[in-house]
Amino acid sequence: MNKQRQTKTNKYFKRFFWAVFIFYLLILIKIVLLKDTDLSALPKFLTGEKKGFRSSNLIPFQTFLNFSRIAGNGNFLWSISNLLGNSLIFLPFGYLLALLKSPKISKRKILFLSALLSLFFETSQYVFYLGSADIDDLLLNVLGAAAGILCFHILTALCRKDLHRIYLISWIPFVCRSGCDRLCGIREPPGPRAL
Repeated sequence: MNKQRQTKTNKYFKRFFWAVFIFYLLILIKIVLLKDTDLSALPKFLTGEKKGFRSSNLIPFQTFLNFSRIAGNGNFLWSISNLLGNSLIFLPFGYLLALLKSPKISKRKILFLSALLSLFFETSQYVFYLGSADIDDLLLNVLGAAAGILCFHILTALCRKDLHRIYLISWIPFVCRSGCDRLCGIREPPGPRAL
Protein backbone atom coordinates (compact mmCIF):
# COMPACT_ATOMS: atom_id res chain seq x y z
CA MET A 1 0.00 0.00 0.00
CA ASN A 2 1.47 3.35 -0.95
CA LYS A 3 2.21 5.94 1.72
CA GLN A 4 -0.50 8.43 0.69
CA ARG A 5 -3.24 5.78 0.68
CA GLN A 6 -2.05 4.40 4.02
CA THR A 7 -2.18 7.90 5.56
CA LYS A 8 -5.74 8.35 4.29
CA THR A 9 -6.76 4.94 5.65
CA ASN A 10 -5.19 5.79 9.03
CA LYS A 11 -7.26 8.98 9.13
CA TYR A 12 -10.45 6.91 8.66
CA PHE A 13 -9.33 4.45 11.33
CA LYS A 14 -8.72 7.32 13.75
CA ARG A 15 -12.21 8.71 13.12
CA PHE A 16 -13.69 5.24 13.63
CA PHE A 17 -11.88 4.79 16.94
CA TRP A 18 -12.99 8.24 18.15
CA ALA A 19 -16.56 7.14 17.45
CA VAL A 20 -15.88 3.89 19.31
CA PHE A 21 -14.47 5.88 22.24
CA ILE A 22 -17.57 8.09 22.45
CA PHE A 23 -19.83 5.02 22.22
CA TYR A 24 -17.74 3.34 24.94
CA LEU A 25 -18.21 6.39 27.22
CA LEU A 26 -21.98 6.21 26.75
CA ILE A 27 -21.97 2.51 27.60
CA LEU A 28 -19.76 3.23 30.61
CA ILE A 29 -22.26 5.81 31.88
CA LYS A 30 -25.08 3.29 31.52
CA ILE A 31 -23.14 0.51 33.26
CA VAL A 32 -21.70 2.59 36.11
CA LEU A 33 -24.32 5.24 36.82
CA LEU A 34 -27.53 3.85 35.43
CA LYS A 35 -27.15 0.12 36.03
CA ASP A 36 -30.27 -0.13 38.17
CA THR A 37 -32.07 2.91 36.79
CA ASP A 38 -34.55 3.16 33.98
CA LEU A 39 -33.58 6.07 31.72
CA SER A 40 -37.10 7.49 32.01
CA ALA A 41 -36.64 7.77 35.80
CA LEU A 42 -33.31 9.61 35.51
CA PRO A 43 -34.79 13.15 35.74
CA LYS A 44 -36.45 12.19 39.05
CA PHE A 45 -33.08 11.07 40.44
CA LEU A 46 -31.39 14.28 39.30
CA THR A 47 -34.04 16.50 40.90
CA GLY A 48 -34.14 14.45 44.11
CA GLU A 49 -37.76 13.37 43.60
CA LYS A 50 -36.71 9.73 43.58
CA LYS A 51 -33.97 8.26 45.74
CA GLY A 52 -32.26 4.95 45.35
CA PHE A 53 -29.44 3.35 47.28
CA ARG A 54 -26.27 5.13 48.33
CA SER A 55 -23.29 4.36 50.51
CA SER A 56 -19.67 5.40 50.68
CA ASN A 57 -16.28 3.99 51.51
CA LEU A 58 -13.38 6.41 51.86
CA ILE A 59 -10.98 3.91 53.46
CA PRO A 60 -8.54 2.54 50.86
CA PHE A 61 -8.45 -1.26 50.48
CA GLN A 62 -11.52 -1.76 52.72
CA THR A 63 -13.48 -3.26 49.83
CA PHE A 64 -10.60 -5.65 49.09
CA LEU A 65 -10.70 -6.87 52.68
CA ASN A 66 -14.49 -7.29 52.58
CA PHE A 67 -14.31 -9.22 49.31
CA SER A 68 -11.53 -11.45 50.66
CA ARG A 69 -13.81 -12.36 53.58
CA ILE A 70 -16.72 -13.00 51.21
CA ALA A 71 -14.45 -15.13 48.99
CA GLY A 72 -13.39 -17.12 52.05
CA ASN A 73 -17.06 -17.87 52.74
CA GLY A 74 -17.50 -19.60 49.40
CA ASN A 75 -18.31 -16.70 47.08
CA PHE A 76 -14.88 -16.60 45.46
CA LEU A 77 -16.07 -16.15 41.86
CA TRP A 78 -18.47 -13.36 42.81
CA SER A 79 -15.71 -11.49 44.65
CA ILE A 80 -13.17 -11.89 41.86
CA SER A 81 -15.67 -10.93 39.15
CA ASN A 82 -16.59 -7.78 41.08
CA LEU A 83 -12.96 -6.71 41.54
CA LEU A 84 -11.93 -7.63 37.99
CA GLY A 85 -15.04 -5.98 36.59
CA ASN A 86 -14.11 -2.64 38.14
CA SER A 87 -10.67 -2.87 36.54
CA LEU A 88 -11.59 -4.31 33.17
CA ILE A 89 -14.37 -1.80 32.54
CA PHE A 90 -11.72 0.96 32.34
CA LEU A 91 -9.23 -1.03 30.24
CA PRO A 92 -10.74 0.30 26.96
CA PHE A 93 -10.46 3.85 28.33
CA GLY A 94 -6.68 3.54 28.69
CA TYR A 95 -6.25 1.59 25.46
CA LEU A 96 -8.37 3.84 23.26
CA LEU A 97 -6.91 7.08 24.62
CA ALA A 98 -3.40 5.71 24.14
CA LEU A 99 -4.35 4.76 20.58
CA LEU A 100 -5.93 8.14 19.82
CA LYS A 101 -3.69 10.46 21.79
CA SER A 102 -1.74 13.30 20.34
CA PRO A 103 1.96 13.49 21.18
CA LYS A 104 1.11 16.10 23.84
CA ILE A 105 -0.87 13.63 25.98
CA SER A 106 1.32 11.49 28.19
CA LYS A 107 0.50 8.22 29.97
CA ARG A 108 0.23 10.19 33.21
CA LYS A 109 -2.41 12.46 31.69
CA ILE A 110 -4.42 9.45 30.54
CA LEU A 111 -4.26 7.99 34.04
CA PHE A 112 -5.21 11.38 35.49
CA LEU A 113 -8.21 11.57 33.12
CA SER A 114 -9.27 8.06 34.13
CA ALA A 115 -9.05 9.07 37.80
CA LEU A 116 -11.13 12.19 37.11
CA LEU A 117 -13.79 10.21 35.25
CA SER A 118 -13.90 7.59 37.98
CA LEU A 119 -14.14 10.31 40.65
CA PHE A 120 -17.02 11.85 38.70
CA PHE A 121 -18.80 8.47 38.61
CA GLU A 122 -18.24 7.74 42.29
CA THR A 123 -19.36 11.22 43.36
CA SER A 124 -22.43 11.08 41.11
CA GLN A 125 -23.41 7.70 42.52
CA TYR A 126 -23.37 9.14 46.01
CA VAL A 127 -24.95 12.54 45.31
CA PHE A 128 -27.80 11.21 43.16
CA TYR A 129 -28.45 8.01 45.14
CA LEU A 130 -27.31 5.83 42.24
CA GLY A 131 -25.10 3.42 44.16
CA SER A 132 -22.00 3.13 46.26
CA ALA A 133 -19.14 5.64 46.17
CA ASP A 134 -15.97 3.69 46.89
CA ILE A 135 -12.33 4.81 46.86
CA ASP A 136 -11.36 1.24 45.94
CA ASP A 137 -13.48 1.44 42.79
CA LEU A 138 -11.51 4.53 41.81
CA LEU A 139 -8.22 2.68 42.41
CA LEU A 140 -9.40 -0.32 40.38
CA ASN A 141 -10.64 1.90 37.54
CA VAL A 142 -7.25 3.64 37.28
CA LEU A 143 -5.54 0.24 37.42
CA GLY A 144 -7.75 -0.89 34.52
CA ALA A 145 -6.83 2.20 32.49
CA ALA A 146 -3.14 1.48 33.21
CA ALA A 147 -3.65 -2.08 31.95
CA GLY A 148 -5.19 -0.65 28.76
CA ILE A 149 -2.17 1.62 28.24
CA LEU A 150 0.13 -1.37 28.83
CA CYS A 151 -1.79 -3.44 26.25
CA PHE A 152 -1.43 -0.62 23.75
CA HIS A 153 2.32 -0.32 24.35
CA ILE A 154 2.81 -4.08 24.02
CA LEU A 155 0.92 -3.99 20.71
CA THR A 156 2.97 -0.98 19.58
CA ALA A 157 6.21 -2.84 20.32
CA LEU A 158 4.98 -5.97 18.50
CA CYS A 159 3.97 -3.87 15.48
CA ARG A 160 7.27 -1.96 15.54
CA LYS A 161 5.38 1.33 15.92
CA ASP A 162 3.64 0.87 12.55
CA LEU A 163 0.44 2.86 13.14
CA HIS A 164 -1.41 1.19 10.25
CA ARG A 165 -0.79 -2.30 11.72
CA ILE A 166 -1.80 -1.09 15.16
CA TYR A 167 -5.11 0.24 13.79
CA LEU A 168 -5.73 -2.99 11.88
CA ILE A 169 -5.08 -5.18 14.91
CA SER A 170 -7.18 -2.88 17.13
CA TRP A 171 -10.02 -3.37 14.65
CA ILE A 172 -10.01 -7.17 15.14
CA PRO A 173 -12.14 -7.29 18.35
CA PHE A 174 -14.98 -5.51 16.57
CA VAL A 175 -14.84 -7.85 13.58
CA CYS A 176 -14.63 -10.90 15.87
CA ARG A 177 -17.56 -9.70 17.96
CA SER A 178 -19.69 -9.28 14.87
CA GLY A 179 -18.64 -12.71 13.55
CA CYS A 180 -19.31 -14.40 16.90
CA ASP A 181 -22.77 -12.83 17.03
CA ARG A 182 -23.54 -14.25 13.60
CA LEU A 183 -22.14 -17.69 14.45
CA CYS A 184 -24.12 -17.85 17.68
CA GLY A 185 -27.28 -16.72 15.95
CA ILE A 186 -27.47 -13.39 17.76
CA ARG A 187 -29.29 -10.93 15.57
CA GLU A 188 -30.53 -7.41 15.89
CA PRO A 189 -34.18 -7.27 16.95
CA PRO A 190 -36.49 -6.85 13.99
CA GLY A 191 -37.63 -3.34 13.20
CA PRO A 192 -41.22 -2.24 12.93
CA ARG A 193 -43.22 -4.15 10.38
CA ALA A 194 -44.43 -2.42 7.29
CA LEU A 195 -48.21 -2.30 7.07
